[in-house]
Amino acid sequence: MRKMNSIAVLLLVMFLFYLAGCGGSGSNNNPGRPKDPPTPSDPVTPVNPVKSSYPQSIQVEEFDGRLVIKFTAVCDWAGVDCKGGIVAKYDLLYATSDYSNNLDHANVRKLGENVLGRDLDSNGDFKGPVYGEIANLTNDVKYYIWINSIFDTVGKSDYVMATGTPVPLPSAPTGVTATAGEESINIAWTPVKYASSYEVSYHTDDKFSDVPAGNKKTTQDPEYTLNDLTNGTLYYIWVRAHNGNGYSTPSAAEEAVPGVASGLPGVVGPLTVEHGAKRVTVSWDSVPDASYYELRWADSASVKSLDIGACESDPQCKIVMAAGSTVSASITGLVNNTEYAVWVIAANSAGASESSPIIRETPKPKSEELPINFSNVNFQLGVSTAQYIFGENRPKTPFPREGFTDNLHRAKETPLGNLFTDGAMWYLNERLDPEPGKKVDFVFLNSAHIDSSFSSPGAVTVRTLMAATGGSRDEIIILEMKGSDIKALFDYAAANAPHMGFRGRYETVSSGHWPIVSKELNYTLGYKYVDKEFMKKGFNTITPAEAEPYYLGIIKAGTLKLNGANLENDKIYRVATTDWNEDGFYVKPMDKALNKEYTDIIYWHAVAEYIYDYGSITPTAVDGRIQIEGGPPGGPLGVYEGFNRYCPIGSTYDEDSGCIFE
Repeated sequence: MRKMNSIAVLLLVMFLFYLAGCGGSGSNNNPGRPKDPPTPSDPVTPVNPVKSSYPQSIQVEEFDGRLVIKFTAVCDWAGVDCKGGIVAKYDLLYATSDYSNNLDHANVRKLGENVLGRDLDSNGDFKGPVYGEIANLTNDVKYYIWINSIFDTVGKSDYVMATGTPVPLPSAPTGVTATAGEESINIAWTPVKYASSYEVSYHTDDKFSDVPAGNKKTTQDPEYTLNDLTNGTLYYIWVRAHNGNGYSTPSAAEEAVPGVASGLPGVVGPLTVEHGAKRVTVSWDSVPDASYYELRWADSASVKSLDIGACESDPQCKIVMAAGSTVSASITGLVNNTEYAVWVIAANSAGASESSPIIRETPKPKSEELPINFSNVNFQLGVSTAQYIFGENRPKTPFPREGFTDNLHRAKETPLGNLFTDGAMWYLNERLDPEPGKKVDFVFLNSAHIDSSFSSPGAVTVRTLMAATGGSRDEIIILEMKGSDIKALFDYAAANAPHMGFRGRYETVSSGHWPIVSKELNYTLGYKYVDKEFMKKGFNTITPAEAEPYYLGIIKAGTLKLNGANLENDKIYRVATTDWNEDGFYVKPMDKALNKEYTDIIYWHAVAEYIYDYGSITPTAVDGRIQIEGGPPGGPLGVYEGFNRYCPIGSTYDEDSGCIFE
């Protein structure tokens, strides 16, 4: 999108007068960002614009005896950027049967317009998603929920339905077994009802309370293999079940001692392969006594029958990985439409097994075989093994935000932010496969490009991404910038991006400046450390002048790296961002770009292509591309729940003493 002239603005205002329904979460706190109205459920037919302005992509979170409802807000009727019009209200109904054809039925509970609402920032503007709760429900019962939009003096939308089933805290896992291998222990247990994931903990001490954070592993499967253990050492293992209510009590401790294998491992097979753009993903089941596997491949023309020696002398055609209950790895950097031979060898200290049967596969983009239909909101892109968390309700802290759903990627690195930047990077450099001089060096977005949680576990559809982005039409633009100007860009962002969640009480500029970047870039944000006296002050007694120094930071000298190296001042780099970023949010630093390429690619469409090509995605621990030192309270890197106090490296935080240096 280019800069809109006055005629375009007038046409946009006229259009919004007749059609409401644009996304209205965090990014709509930023004036000037154009949004398309969300697409109703297929099939699409011409309808009254008021009737079709119902909430989109409702998320229902399931807890013990209650359901929490969240969705992207519907724009104010006849307003511009969700301001100046009639504010939407929402009516909520629910029942234990589907009464969609008779919502006046006596069994339909009517909770009214005050159940669902939105938070206000310090300026009185709406922020965040619409949210609400239905309490005093019966666990294990499926509930049907209907919600509509109400515009006073204008009319009401149709109702849209969602479902949810309240669940209790899961019980402790039982039937836990721990089978020792070479430098490994395989743990299995009986699946636990109501569990959405499991935590496997291990330690050389028999006290669960002493288990270090690094010795706690998360899995969605009722089985997990611990690797890189010390042979001859006694380990204690516990398993906890987890869902939205929290963790169960741990299972009884199991004991196991890894040891050297007595013989060669079994032969791997069969292999399962799946192709994508310039890659082949291979998976297989574990074999007895394997401590690691070697995944090997070669151009199919160089491998005749079982003659697998072609790979022996080439370390570039081998991936070594630790053993697990089921092992999977992606071979990347392949040539599309070229057939490859793939095989696997299992090994331990006694030696290697025979090769698995060879299997052949040809990498090619999935969207070349069946393009994504972005007009069909139900088009399935893939599955998510767990929820990509957007925000969390803050507990009490010296900066009380209890009850506020804070946008996490406006305060720190998150798996959700990384998914969007890395997905866009993959699309630009892998899916489009440009010539070497045209490859992008890194992707730069900001927190306002994501509006809500990205998918509960299960299917990921076009609708999922529309909900996560508010149906944005922002397009990717590629800038050519000198290294010195990129440094200035990040200095600008650090000095204008409060280290916080949604707009806070003392915010002086929009927190949407907070950058999110692809994995090629990393840096450290430095903030003024919070001293103990300031931490003890009540939130209502802190003045804007006192708070401001803790919210605005700097890029620490020498920490801004691209692929591990310093940016060269006079070297030209290719930076991918969006037209809205360049045209509205970072005008001053991005105006120094030497060249601009408009791609006409909607940024979340690129992310959709990434998910579609891989098929399955999993939130992973953050990789430290954005490090934080000092500043106000906030969750630590890689931790979603709770509040942590940032202190300088090498020190710890104490409630009474503040930062303590050993």
